[in-house]
Amino acid sequence: MTMQTPSNVAPTKTLTIPERRYPMVTHVISEALFPDMQSEVANCPNCSAPISAPVDRSVWVIDHPHPLVPELKIERAFVDDGGIEFYSFASDGKTFARHFIPTIRYLFAREAMPLEMFVEELASTVVPGLPVITRMITKAFFKARQSKTMNCPNPRCKMPISVSVPTDEIGEEPVVWMVGQAHPLPLSGMDLKVMRIVFVSGEIHIYSVSVDGNNGVRDRVPMNQLGLSEEGMGAEMFCTELEDAENDDEEDDEVDDPSLDPGTQTAPVHDPIPDSDHVTATPATAPATNGQQIQQPS
Repeated sequence: MTMQTPSNVAPTKTLTIPERRYPMVTHVISEALFPDMQSEVANCPNCSAPISAPVDRSVWVIDHPHPLVPELKIERAFVDDGGIEFYSFASDGKTFARHFIPTIRYLFAREAMPLEMFVEELASTVVPGLPVITRMITKAFFKARQSKTMNCPNPRCKMPISVSVPTDEIGEEPVVWMVGQAHPLPLSGMDLKVMRIVFVSGEIHIYSVSVDGNNGVRDRVPMNQLGLSEEGMGAEMFCTELEDAENDDEEDDEVDDPSLDPGTQTAPVHDPIPDSDHVTATPATAPATNGQQIQQPS
């Protein structure tokens, strides 16, 4: 893509924007940075005047207007360790900007890629011998909405119109993700099927493929959006994982008390128990296991 920047002295200068590379961020959902910000939600059926209402989230889409500065078009977005960067410019070639959203402010980010790259990315997530996440529940990404009657802003019309506006509550229905099932968020109008869910460095990565088999996407969701995850495994892996959990729990219970080290500490001195007092010590015993066995079908 090329653009021309006007100059008062020299002839018009032509610059070339670098080609896009994959994986490429295409959609981002973030918190509404300005709660009072308005967005067009409908048109008056009588005079066609635009009707605006408060927004509950900011949606950033490549090749679409910037949600905060509509005069700019989002050209590119990148995810890094601290958040997401957006590069935007105006069609007249006079204004260019880069905006940054920290990780704590964004709720969802989608990266698109060709099928060949998607297959490679998907294969890199496979770790033999570990359980596989089969189902996950996350918080709702948008607030619940309700119908509200608003008057047309056109002073010559004032016709009452019913529009959908966000409430102060997060949507009651959480988002359910299931491997092998349809993608729960219809963001791009593309039918997707969830293929794999993995946890990576404080994020949730959801890999999905288009039903026509031409494209793949990786959705990134911050871990604080997670409500519940479910891992499926066979009987042998279940017993191994359970034993590892028991061993980890025992290690956590062990307390390294420096007062018990004879090389550096002396034993604490306590007041003697009076002869009139009688103390009976009962040894503690761990609850016995019942040796439960799991019958695995052959």
